[in-house]
Amino acid sequence: GGGLTCYEYLQNRDGWSRTRQFIAVGTPFSGAQLSFLMVIHTAREEMSPQGAYIRSVLQKPIQNKDKIYCLGAKYDEIVGSKNSFLPGTYQEVIDVVGHNVLHTIWTPTFKRIAELMVQRH
Repeated sequence: GGGLTCYEYLQNRDGWSRTRQFIAVGTPFSGAQLSFLMVIHTAREEMSPQGAYIRSVLQKPIQNKDKIYCLGAKYDEIVGSKNSFLPGTYQEVIDVVGHNVLHTIWTPTFKRIAELMVQRH
């Protein structure tokens, strides 16, 4: 959900005026395929691919597509491999299995983020 919070800031709180690029890692832009397992009812409803919150995220025009980098896992059991990408943005699949591995301990993810950050300066 951290990526969704950042995206909301950029899109709805004038965040782009202070941001050069946004690198989203395993962000459930199209919902989380395992949202039905969430304990809290509200989160379960909102994070489902058909949820009202996810629909609202996808309805708004995407600003600054050239500044958005979406990184997703080759296989993501929680979010889904295709749900981590916003249409028209830079999309890259990291060769890793597992949502949590992708954004917590997988060194190639951190190396790729560093490369993207250096490339933009």
